[in-house]
Amino acid sequence: MTERPLAHLAKFEKMCGDVDFPQRTLLVTTKWRSVDEAKGSRREEEIRRKYWSSMMALGSRMVRFEDKGDSMSAWRVVDALLEMGK
Repeated sequence: MTERPLAHLAKFEKMCGDVDFPQRTLLVTTKWRSVDEAKGSRREEEIRRKYWSSMMALGSRMVRFEDKGDSMSAWRVVDALLEMGK
């Protein structure tokens, strides 16, 4: 991620404005079929640490969307969103 996506995240935060918006934010990673599991996991950890750590510390959750056409993966994202709404 470059500075530009970080700016987008800051705009998202400003746009939401709500104090508890992080608890209602699901951070979704994609493109899992284009990398091997070990490399993808390292990249996911880098994203978590370098870019999303503040959001996650405030209650955001991170899930994987495996790839297009993977309906089970899509349902896991939907389930995570529904769980957040409880």
